[in-house]
Amino acid sequence: MYGRLNDRRGPTGSRGDHPRLVLMDMQLPAVSGLEVLRQIRARRQLRTVPVVVLTAVGQDKLVADCLEAGANAFVTKSTHYQKLRRSISRIATFWNNEYRVPGCESRAVT
Repeated sequence: MYGRLNDRRGPTGSRGDHPRLVLMDMQLPAVSGLEVLRQIRARRQLRTVPVVVLTAVGQDKLVADCLEAGANAFVTKSTHYQKLRRSISRIATFWNNEYRVPGCESRAVT
């Protein structure tokens, strides 16, 4: 895992590489998910990493705020475990097989 939430300070990284895909929830316990998204996009090395927001709250304003802050996609997640698993599988398949960042070699999302 690339990073973690560290208290209220947002994402921290311990390795020189970066994630291939970020799946994040907006409902975080200690810090705003929107603020974490902004911090991710503020880091030069993370600007091209796809960020998909998964949340049970699908309010239009939240969707617009996430997309404006740099999310690549916003997915309303199911509260049913099997449906959530299928959604995550489809998301990973799409970002692994379809999405390409200019100037970067293809990297499998695992």
